[in-house]
Amino acid sequence: MGAIEQTIADAVRAGITEAVKPLQDDIAWLRKIIESKNEPADERVKQKDLPAKLGDVGLTKLRKTLGLNGAPKPDALGLYSVKACRTFIDNLPSDSASKKAEN
Repeated sequence: MGAIEQTIADAVRAGITEAVKPLQDDIAWLRKIIESKNEPADERVKQKDLPAKLGDVGLTKLRKTLGLNGAPKPDALGLYSVKACRTFIDNLPSDSASKKAEN
């Protein structure tokens, strides 16, 4: 009986996972919309304040990233566009892909 019960439990678990996946995708999509509405259109901050605004990027990584070709540059007042920096960082290849490209 144990094998049959396990098979049924696995089938139910797989069915639930398949049913929940589209809902998780919808929630992620809605979360992005809400976050984009909460952000000012083009907030501009000093480089030292960018990590706090971007959330998941440390200052060291940010400085290396801003040194890359095509990275957003500060305006005449030395302020960076948070939106431009987020877009640039999101479009960077993963670390493993960039290491392969260097070799």
